[in-house]
Amino acid sequence: EHLKQALAADPECLHAVLALARVTAAHNASSDSIDAAQALYERAEKLAPDDADTLASFAVFLKTSRRDKPRQEELLGWVTNLDPGGAHARGLRAVLSRPDWNT
Repeated sequence: EHLKQALAADPECLHAVLALARVTAAHNASSDSIDAAQALYERAEKLAPDDADTLASFAVFLKTSRRDKPRQEELLGWVTNLDPGGAHARGLRAVLSRPDWNT
C-alpha cells in the first residue's frame, strides 16, 4: 500500500514503479498479477529506456514468468548495447540462456 501511495504522489518515480512491479510479480502467480507486473515493468522501461538495470530486471521478469521470448532477446540486445561486456549484460545472458529457470 505504501508503494502505491508513493507512486500516486510521484508517477514518474522509477524506484517506486520497479518496487511495485517486483512486489506485484512476487505476490502470487495469478495471470492478473503477472499482467499488472508486466505493465509496471513496461512503464519503468518508458521512464528509463537507457538504464541497463531496469531493462535487465524487465527481461528477468519475462523469463521467470515464462513470457515473450522474443522480447527477452530484444531487451538483452539493449542491455548489451548499454553495458557491453559489463556485469548486467553477462548476468542477463546467463539467466536467459538457462532452459528452465524458476524463481
